[in-house]
Amino acid sequence: DDGDQGGVADQSNATAEQSDAVAEQSGGETGEKTVLSWASDQAQFAHLPQLPEGWIRCLSKSSQSIYYVNLVSGETTFKSPLELPPGWVQMTSRSTGQPYYWNAELQLSQFERPTE
Repeated sequence: DDGDQGGVADQSNATAEQSDAVAEQSGGETGEKTVLSWASDQAQFAHLPQLPEGWIRCLSKSSQSIYYVNLVSGETTFKSPLELPPGWVQMTSRSTGQPYYWNAELQLSQFERPTE
């Protein structure tokens, strides 16, 4: 589950990993990395695909899993922002070579990356 815009996850549904995300985002215990320190230390993830603008990767202290933080909205999630919503696929335009997105069920194509 995602955190809210303030970066604080719904504690009733929070997993240990989400609790880590909240603690790390807010500074947590002494010695834990903050979102700002993670933002300045993205080189360790350079071997992974580039994220959309405004997103960074962080490492969960409890599970060592990667989670994602949107620096603009404060959203935290373990779901990669590179994943497309259900039903969407990325295509390449034959005429321009540019990527676009297609949803067969909706019979909709668009150049803007879908979020829902």
